[in-house]
Amino acid sequence: MPDPRDPEDDEVIGLTRVYLTRRRGQPPPPHLEDDALRFALSPQRSKRSRGVLGGAILVVTTVAVAVAVVAVHGIRPAAVPGSTVQITRTPGLLALPPLEVTITDTQEVADLSSDIQSLPQGHELYSCPISWGTSYSLTFSSTGTPSWTAIIPVWGCGLVTLSNGPERSALNATTLWSDLGNALGLVTDQVEPYGCGAQPPPSASGTCYPTVAISPSAG
Repeated sequence: MPDPRDPEDDEVIGLTRVYLTRRRGQPPPPHLEDDALRFALSPQRSKRSRGVLGGAILVVTTVAVAVAVVAVHGIRPAAVPGSTVQITRTPGLLALPPLEVTITDTQEVADLSSDIQSLPQGHELYSCPISWGTSYSLTFSSTGTPSWTAIIPVWGCGLVTLSNGPERSALNATTLWSDLGNALGLVTDQVEPYGCGAQPPPSASGTCYPTVAISPSAG
């Protein structure tokens, strides 16, 4: 008698597609998804999975294989024609050169948008890295859709403020910083600047920026 918990292949495929769509914010390319699902649902794999641990392991195996295939092939979010992102940097207490550019490469825009939207929701921390008040403001625009802005602090608690959603956390957001650096043509120490005299972050190569002296308030 079949295990009542044992899912049908169609159900497994549906669950996997839902998982992948939520994970990436959009459906993966059909050919990669179908190849992964065919491999995971091959008769030998299905029979062995069901015989050992039941239907639950089949779902996990299918999702794991599909995600692995997507990751190996480096799936990127779909570019939207005509989309742009304007990026400005607030130097805070660091002596930084001005930075205000508009990125028109639609794939770079899509990557940055996906990076930000994929960040976990943020929350206040009891202890945060030192902050010099340095941040980036990214304003995304696309024909026919409302523009939205993300303000991303470089250090501190890393709480990202969105104009269209809850705060998110950019701590340890390596993909976001990498894509931001690529879009701006900056190396790590330029896109994630830190002040001289402080303990350099693990990703730093040794280039620091002097801090700006704060004059006492008059009066």
